[in-house]
Amino acid sequence: MSMPSASSSRELDRVSIVFAAHLQTPGGTPYGNMQITWSSLDPGGAIELPSSLTNPVSGDASVTARAGFAPGTYRFTARFRTIHGDDVPGSPATYLLTATQPAAGTIFTMANVDQGNAGNFGIPGYAIDANIGAVSAMLTASDGTLWFADSGGYIRTLRPSDGYITTVIGAGGAAPLGDGGPLLAAGLSSPSGIVLDETNHILYIAEQGRQRIRKADLANDRIYTLAGGGSKTTAPYGDGGPGTDATFGQLYTIALGADGAVYTNDVSRYEIRRIDPVPPNNVTSFLATTGNPCTGGIVLSACDSACQLVAQGNVLVIAGSVCGGAIGTTPTPGVVQRETNGTFTHLAGKVGGATTDGTAPTAFTFTALKAIAFDGATMYLGEVGRIRKVAGGAVTTIGGTGVAGFAGDYLAATDPAVRLGAAPAFGVLPGGHLVIGDFQYHVLRVIW
Repeated sequence: MSMPSASSSRELDRVSIVFAAHLQTPGGTPYGNMQITWSSLDPGGAIELPSSLTNPVSGDASVTARAGFAPGTYRFTARFRTIHGDDVPGSPATYLLTATQPAAGTIFTMANVDQGNAGNFGIPGYAIDANIGAVSAMLTASDGTLWFADSGGYIRTLRPSDGYITTVIGAGGAAPLGDGGPLLAAGLSSPSGIVLDETNHILYIAEQGRQRIRKADLANDRIYTLAGGGSKTTAPYGDGGPGTDATFGQLYTIALGADGAVYTNDVSRYEIRRIDPVPPNNVTSFLATTGNPCTGGIVLSACDSACQLVAQGNVLVIAGSVCGGAIGTTPTPGVVQRETNGTFTHLAGKVGGATTDGTAPTAFTFTALKAIAFDGATMYLGEVGRIRKVAGGAVTTIGGTGVAGFAGDYLAATDPAVRLGAAPAFGVLPGGHLVIGDFQYHVLRVIW
């Protein structure tokens, strides 16, 4: 039997390639039905099909190998064995795949590449091989670690150096509440917002399914209910009293003030509510939406399921439906900053404004805003199927065309063929690379 010959065929994209092997006898006859077992030698590499047999007629076998998130050379091996389990001469054979740094502005999928079954599969493990659920919220810690909420009932982290994903909180949406117990035993029903208090090692979670704000003590591996789940089911729903006496309606986002107060948009109550950091964590109405009286100063007209909150020190930045003042006399998607004196500063959005890149954000008309994130002074805004960057006093489109979908990996993110999900969440990796958590298609994508 001759030594197996191996060659790499066409390159599919930056991180995957088809390896082909052809086996034949010394006389040149194809060797069919030979056992081939493929494996990755390096962390992060993945084989699409872990084992196979050579074609019974041609003696050929092929497999798709994928490199990990980090650039570099990845090694893969194939063991060629007879029907008796003996390795043939030259086995195992080694194949190499080099993943290079993508060009700036390139978009590609980094987790759930094949859009496999959503859920807790391939985790812990490398993003290239992981199957995740709908991504509902995301944040970046100061060390670059990406945290994201998986609506299946998990809070996960992604290590930016190599894309390794770990579940840190949650046993799934159907698990018992688990208050007072360990983080990985806790039930999380549709987590919809997360915010991290790094100083005190606390992660706060907006749990839409149970209509609670959960407090995860990361240092002591314990989880509790901070607010919600109480008995106050009529107006004012526990405002002015302890957090665990209060009730909430639909919760979609959460923010943490510099004083430790937690803010959340209670969609069913048409208001943003504040949870005091000092026990018993009293709940109060912080800001009620106004509907459509847009003829005076700037107001928050609505803060619905698409509304997003980000605390910047002692002020709250709100992406929602706004109007009044220079914005216009009808509600429009925009961003305002609620100052400590109760007034609003206009950051973005205008009725009847321009839609071309280079426009000042306060003169720009957005479609429904679905996500907001900051990287220093740079603000990212997610629309349906499109991502905008606000920096240097101007709006720039950095991804998508406004058409929702999932397409365009390894193209420039602004290519007309690129499609983005309708409800993204954002995080920023070290180096300023924007990560998009896609609720609709259950993937993590990155704009390099």
